[in-house]
Amino acid sequence: MQTALTLAESLLKDPSNMSDKETKEVVLSLSTTIQALKDLTLQEAKKQLLEMIQYADVLLTGEDIKQMTPKSVKALQTTLKQAKKVYKDEKATLEDIKAMHNTLVTAMKKLEVRLDTTELDHEISIDEDMLNHIDRYEPSSVAKLKDALQQAKDVKKTAKN
Repeated sequence: MQTALTLAESLLKDPSNMSDKETKEVVLSLSTTIQALKDLTLQEAKKQLLEMIQYADVLLTGEDIKQMTPKSVKALQTTLKQAKKVYKDEKATLEDIKAMHNTLVTAMKKLEVRLDTTELDHEISIDEDMLNHIDRYEPSSVAKLKDALQQAKDVKKTAKN
């Protein structure tokens, strides 16, 4: 590589020192060197993508995945499937591979923990029981209780996703 760069520099400094044949050889040598660097970079990017694919596979088969929301797990599974396609694609560009790597990392970061709603369920049950006896409470208290109950149900609904 260094030889190709040295020859290219001398060509740039004084093009009259080289024949057409030598100029073509320098250009070819530089092109070959550049392609080798691109291939090396592409191989490194593919290696990094493979590492992320393997990590995502481990995540999806581990016990902790049961604690994540189904929606976020599904998103990771979909992204992982796409990443495997890009990895196997011989025509994938460096940009394709880097973009897929970033997308896969983002999908892993977006895994959301499923909330434990046991205590919330208990509170909702108590509130619903209280509402069955609204004649015992003042109207303003009943309105506040209904609002709180609806908020609790909304939180529970969100937690299921």
